[in-house]
Amino acid sequence: MTATKASRTAILVAAITTLGTTDVRFGCDFSGSMDNMMKKIGAEGTGSAAMTTRLNVLQDTGRATIKAIMPYDSNGITLTFFGKDHKTVDNVTSENFDATWKQGQTVDRTGTILAPVLTEMFEAALKDSATKQQCLFIFTDGEPKDKDAVVQVLTKYSNDDRVKDGRVGIGFIQIGNADGVGEFLASLDTALQAKYDITSRTTIEQFAILDLDHQVGYTMAGSHDPAEYEQPVAA
Repeated sequence: MTATKASRTAILVAAITTLGTTDVRFGCDFSGSMDNMMKKIGAEGTGSAAMTTRLNVLQDTGRATIKAIMPYDSNGITLTFFGKDHKTVDNVTSENFDATWKQGQTVDRTGTILAPVLTEMFEAALKDSATKQQCLFIFTDGEPKDKDAVVQVLTKYSNDDRVKDGRVGIGFIQIGNADGVGEFLASLDTALQAKYDITSRTTIEQFAILDLDHQVGYTMAGSHDPAEYEQPVAA
């Protein structure tokens, strides 16, 4: 179901004004391709000093986002590392983020299996969605090996009445520019047979320049495209 600009804007504004009652969960791709190089966010030029790994870009972005979350949720976030398997850590704060990040290296990095990660994250989110809004961020650089299963999981939960009215939102954040990834992630936003529009897609460059209000708000409202909202939409 495609949301109207008015309904999408209402959810965005509500999300911005209720950050203190929103749980944030991160899913972070640790597959081997995340070691590939990309340009640092905000860097100028194309020399070696402007380059770093996709994983380092994700770490820097995650650290900054969690720091912004802390005033609203001192218990921190839930962080799931995934490759061919996955590992979940609760209560990740700005103080323990870097130490926790090292645990990502313990997952099997020889592929990307995403459907079980999404199922675990949705089930955990739905348990708490009656009392707190649930914002899920999935950071990834490639198409998963289980694309059909991913579509099935997202279709299932986007038709669950418990996600309605902006209670649960999931944003897919693309890292790097691997062939076909943007198209696949866009299809998860636009091509699902969904009762509720809970998925959105953006790039990590676009995500990183947003304030926390809009990182969460756009995700909860189901679109990172400002044209999908009534104007102006301010924090």
